[in-house]
Amino acid sequence: MTRKLFALFAAVSLLTMAVLFAACEQSMLRPSDDDGGDSGLEVGIRRLYFDHSLLGATAGSARPLRLELTRFPPHNTMPHDAVRWSSSCYDGNGNPTIASIDDNGNIIIVLDYLDVHELPRTATLRAEYIHDTSVFVEATLMVFPYYERSRHQTFPPSIWTGNTTQVNPGPALDAILNRFTTINEAGDLHLGDGIFLLLGTGDAGAAEREGDEGQGVFIINPEDPYEFGIIPNGNPRALGSTHNGALTFEPGTPNMVPREGHLRTSGSGMRALQVLGLHRPFEITVRYRSNGAEPRWVDIRFGDTSGVRVEGPISPGNAAGDGRVVRYRWDYDEHGNPRADFVPITFIEVIGGMQIFDVEIVYLGDES
Repeated sequence: MTRKLFALFAAVSLLTMAVLFAACEQSMLRPSDDDGGDSGLEVGIRRLYFDHSLLGATAGSARPLRLELTRFPPHNTMPHDAVRWSSSCYDGNGNPTIASIDDNGNIIIVLDYLDVHELPRTATLRAEYIHDTSVFVEATLMVFPYYERSRHQTFPPSIWTGNTTQVNPGPALDAILNRFTTINEAGDLHLGDGIFLLLGTGDAGAAEREGDEGQGVFIINPEDPYEFGIIPNGNPRALGSTHNGALTFEPGTPNMVPREGHLRTSGSGMRALQVLGLHRPFEITVRYRSNGAEPRWVDIRFGDTSGVRVEGPISPGNAAGDGRVVRYRWDYDEHGNPRADFVPITFIEVIGGMQIFDVEIVYLGDES
């Protein structure tokens, strides 16, 4: 009896193993579909990443650009053409108008010239998974006119109207607008050389400081880019005024001397200025002073939601000796690695009402 039961058990076991191996052969050893799913050995793509969310170049630039695409999970089995690339760089006939982009992320700038008074041209670059178009990633390409690599922006009232000009809607603002040739859709002013005064998109919430009272350099966390510094909301922000005959900074030094004037901001904070298209290596300097009795400071933000943020030292008040300087050399990081060769966007962000005396960019490379 025992032998019969054992024989019956062995037969059932062999039959079960045969069924299992048959199922295994169909579902694990041989992919059974081509729809991008995760059945068998076919592993789909769940997420896509670009190595940059913003790229920049100068019109007519021969500098090669490349956008690296990463697929997750790394052991996906999808072919190269399972990701479809597209961009807004082309006209209705498929001809490139800004740049030519292939499916390997190689970018060739075909826009050969932009007048220095024109606004930058932008395009959206996109890669999406053909089996699930909710899996995609986008980046922005900006192409700029050729701006001088070294720049110096002061704020003498003579470029505005009178000794003290309230920059609010009305005749004074209209007079200012008539002096500038380029204004973007938001109402920001192009002061020249790719430096914008952000009247239209400058407003921001209160700021939190990351470091101590001295200057600090911090990597922006893309997961929480506005954890520290101001929180931009993109609303219009009227400036306070421009002033003449005040004690201001002498360019290239931290010394306070009588000069033409300064720009005053108001409110809790704002992105006061935007500087476009900076070439490594360079040094940028901003001279400022609190516009009140309480301590305030200025940040330089290279990039937006990713990049580097430099906190300036705190100006304790608006007394003549309370001016401060935030200065940063863009060349190598603290580990000795070269920083990006081209910085598309840099923001000068003020925390509270400030007096900005000037912004100076000195190119440190070979101009030839």
